[in-house]
Amino acid sequence: MSKFSIYSYTGRDVIRPAVSGVFHDGGYKIATNTLVMVAIYENYAPDLEKKIIARDGSEITGCKFPRWREVIPEMRKNDLSTFVDTFAVRAFIRSRKGSGPVFVKIGSSYFTAAVILQVCKFLDVYNRGPVAPVYTFGHRPAAVKTADGSACVFMPAYVDFDRVSKDNILSI
Repeated sequence: MSKFSIYSYTGRDVIRPAVSGVFHDGGYKIATNTLVMVAIYENYAPDLEKKIIARDGSEITGCKFPRWREVIPEMRKNDLSTFVDTFAVRAFIRSRKGSGPVFVKIGSSYFTAAVILQVCKFLDVYNRGPVAPVYTFGHRPAAVKTADGSACVFMPAYVDFDRVSKDNILSI
C-alpha cells in the first residue's frame, strides 16, 4: 500500500484556487478535488488554523475554502446503505482493467472507479479494517465516517448505459 497523502485529494483548479490546498479548521484537515472531499481529524500546528496550505507549504490567500461542514450529511443508522469491502472493490476494478469505464453502484448511485479508489485509500488509513459502512442519499453524494470523526464524501457520476458494459458495473 502506498503512503497516504491528503494532497492527493486536492484539485488543480485555477478558477477555485482554494481547492488546491488543505484547509485547517477546528482540528480537521480538509481537502477536495470537487469529486471527493476528505475531512481528517488530526493534530496540526495552531498557527495553521483557518489557513489553506498548498502542496509546497505556502499559504493560499485571497480566496475562501468551500463551506465543507455543510457538505457532510448527517448520518443516521436508518440512512445506512451498505457495507463496502475495499479488497473486493479493488479486485473488481483490477479485473476490469482495459475493458472500458468501470463503475461501482452503491444504493441507487453510481461512482467512477477513480472516485471509489480514492475512497478506498481513505478507508485504508482511517477505518478499522477493510469493510466500512457507506451512507447514500439517493443521487446525492455518498459518505463514510470513521470512529474518530474523520469523513469522506464522494460524488456520484452519470453512466451512459449505451456505452458502458454491464460487466463493468459492480453493484454493492
